[in-house]
Amino acid sequence: MASKDHSLDEKIVDAARNEFLEVGYRNASMRKIAARAGITTGALYTRYENKDVLFASLVYETGMLFEKEFSALKPEHYQIAIREGKFSQLSAHEAGRLLDIIYSHHDECYLLFCCSEGSTAEKYYPLLVKNKARAIARYMNAAGNPVTRDTVEMLTAAQYSYFVEVLRRKYTREQAGELFRNVLKFCDAGWLALVQ
Repeated sequence: MASKDHSLDEKIVDAARNEFLEVGYRNASMRKIAARAGITTGALYTRYENKDVLFASLVYETGMLFEKEFSALKPEHYQIAIREGKFSQLSAHEAGRLLDIIYSHHDECYLLFCCSEGSTAEKYYPLLVKNKARAIARYMNAAGNPVTRDTVEMLTAAQYSYFVEVLRRKYTREQAGELFRNVLKFCDAGWLALVQ
């Protein structure tokens, strides 16, 4: 059996990234990706079973970074921050970390959050937000705040949609930071009204 030519990997990844960024997952084709990479479609299929597997390979690591960041702040961290009057600092820290990921892995984030329609990765963002909302709802209920999980899910989805908007609108890191200072004032006031 012939060994795989790893010198093609970078060409394939670049070609796939550019194709998906330009036309989105749904409109991209393995044939066009192969042509961009200067290889045959057969050579592409020997490396990636299908378009979905190829797309997932581009966004997987970035998705794991978001999962790690989303799960880093536990409900008890919010409880302590509220008790000590540091909720806004905690919220700003989390937003800063997420913006850091977005701007350190901009193309992959854009693919994951703005170009994934039709792929299995399309379900990633809603699931990420739902899991975050469940953790917040558990904390709020444990703290004696009778807010329904549906309410928390809706508010969480609205708050995290601002990160996707930053990508869609193609803001610079500096512009995003400025916008988030105002977004967080707005969101923090609402969360604090619910938990205090």
